[in-house]
Amino acid sequence: MVSMKSRSLFLLLCACGVAALVSCPVSTPPDPDPQWTFDAGIEDWYLVPYAFPDNVNGRATLSWSNTEGSPDAGSLQIVVRFDSTTEDITVVVPFADLTTGTDLSGKKFTVQVMTSNCPAADAWIFSNTGPDFDSALSSGVNLSTAAWAPQELDLTQPPPPYDPSDMRFLGVLIQGGAGVVAGTTYTFYIDTAVISDAP
Repeated sequence: MVSMKSRSLFLLLCACGVAALVSCPVSTPPDPDPQWTFDAGIEDWYLVPYAFPDNVNGRATLSWSNTEGSPDAGSLQIVVRFDSTTEDITVVVPFADLTTGTDLSGKKFTVQVMTSNCPAADAWIFSNTGPDFDSALSSGVNLSTAAWAPQELDLTQPPPPYDPSDMRFLGVLIQGGAGVVAGTTYTFYIDTAVISDAP
């Protein structure tokens, strides 16, 4: 399971100007609702380090796969070495804006996740809102090798102070879990990420 420290806040180090750990692209979601199918590239998604030792984005590689995908070929591919069962990686939707946020009131976020060789891994959608980065996680899913697993986070459900009208970060967190063999390199895929109206 994700640790309580990870549940409380993911992205303390990425202030896009603090420590210059990463360049955070900022773009406006297309109308009416954004979706990313990764048919031809990574579509500006990116890895973000945060201020906890279990995050290993610094040794992860994000690229595009032209062979894996759901429903069609084309997906994000993340390759990372895990050295413990608690290590994790985070990949982020490209419209993240730490200053003004993005209004996702009344929306939900869905995504497909798969691993090729880490069957005990777990995946969650994570999100942070407002200047205090109030956080919410989806229920999480255990990944089975070579099988796509759907995840959904209803952005209308987390109680205040979580504020979907001021979305600062939205993305996918993957933790290696009990099946990790220290020093082994694992591969994960993300596809068909969609923001749409919540029920």
